[in-house]
Amino acid sequence: MAAVKVPSADAFADLGITVIDADIIARQMVEPGQPALNAIAEHFGSELIAADGTLRRRALRERIFSHPEEKAWLNALLHPLIQQETQRQFQQATSPYVLWVVPLLVENKLYPKSQPRTGG
Repeated sequence: MAAVKVPSADAFADLGITVIDADIIARQMVEPGQPALNAIAEHFGSELIAADGTLRRRALRERIFSHPEEKAWLNALLHPLIQQETQRQFQQATSPYVLWVVPLLVENKLYPKSQPRTGG
């Protein structure tokens, strides 16, 4: 859940190429008011939500890395949402190709979901 700056992605974006970053999408999925954040609070308890309504990321990290079943639950919640938003962004892209920035692409077996762009 750490954000890593990808300078090469910025270079492509500067050239007008659509960049879809899974980390950015993942952060958006757990912003205040998002259904995923509500599900996390319901599942893990309100102690993972800060007074300002944001996710206490450090507390969540500690919880999921000490309880593999909780990490699996979180992945089962977030991965489909992230994939759905990724596909939406792919469909809206207008550049000749899209750069998809995905940490843990192989580990999470997301590579079959990558596909050549047609049209556009």
